[in-house]
Amino acid sequence: LDAGSGSIQIDGIPVGDMEYRKRLAYLPQVFDIYPSLKVREALNFIAGLKGVSGEEFDAQIDGIIKLTGLTLHMNKKIKQCSEGTRRRIGIASTLLGAPEVIIMDEPTAGIDPKERLAFYKTVRECFTGKTVLIATHVLSDVDYLADNVAMLKGGRLVYNGDYEAFKHSLDGRVYSLKCDVSGLYTLEEKYTVLSTKKTGDTYECHVIPLWREAAAGLEATEPNMEDVWLYYERTV
Repeated sequence: LDAGSGSIQIDGIPVGDMEYRKRLAYLPQVFDIYPSLKVREALNFIAGLKGVSGEEFDAQIDGIIKLTGLTLHMNKKIKQCSEGTRRRIGIASTLLGAPEVIIMDEPTAGIDPKERLAFYKTVRECFTGKTVLIATHVLSDVDYLADNVAMLKGGRLVYNGDYEAFKHSLDGRVYSLKCDVSGLYTLEEKYTVLSTKKTGDTYECHVIPLWREAAAGLEATEPNMEDVWLYYERTV
């Protein structure tokens, strides 16, 4: 949308100016580049697009290859790399040009748990001192990487603030109860049901009582991240 009036500036620079855009980097959900290029060739190409030149060119690329753990892969073709290695190549590409703000879209979608943990470690090591905005549905991404969290529901901001405060926002309010399948149908008369886990014929449920008396006889439990996320998704 075109602005009706006014302007947006950050540090005194209009956000549409190329000078400001050079401060930004973006890592899409699927990092894709010419598959027949070798890793070093791909980074050379991206560095050129970002305007890295002169003495900085080789020094910056060499440093980023080492930082992201790609030294043993730099002569390998992109199409020969694992998904986890491609994610690291994506991280390396965002670091070229020394951006201040990095935006990542669903960065761990489609990778296995081992590669996901390696990705978290790489992000923590490589993005120190930078502002990183991550759009994700993977709760472990938030748990491992976030200092602050913003949650959207239907395009509406339902939470924006410190992640630790978000994670503990239901402390003391969540209870655990057990019931059979017939009891599931009446739970919502007294409780906000956050999660259920079936063991045999019994369901263990995490709930928030709708009024104080409904908590009588229930055992308080520590809410997990899924409980908190679902609470804001369903009730706020």
